[in-house]
Amino acid sequence: DAADSGHPLENRRWLRLALITISCNICAGLVPGMGLFVQLLVEAGIGSSLCNHGQSVCDEQYLFVSEAFSTAAGMSFFLTFVVGWLFDRLGGYFVSQVGAGILAVGFAILQVPLL
Repeated sequence: DAADSGHPLENRRWLRLALITISCNICAGLVPGMGLFVQLLVEAGIGSSLCNHGQSVCDEQYLFVSEAFSTAAGMSFFLTFVVGWLFDRLGGYFVSQVGAGILAVGFAILQVPLL
């Protein structure tokens, strides 16, 4: 058995697992750090139009930012099923190439300055 014999293919399996784990952590984005980033985004003024005049921070603002993160988390869980279905239909190689392309486009978009 290749798994028990120290065969070179076994090392490739561990490398593949490590790369998949790193990719999943990169693609998860801010969703896992939701609690940490809500405060920072509120203090930066995200959703400040929901506050009464004169208030810099309000409860409605916290709820707005928290709802955005909750929606993103729900969408990421739902999209797991879609990716699994595509993986079964189209194969792992194709799905991983498309995912890497989407990730590269996302990083490229982040490099464009906002006007």
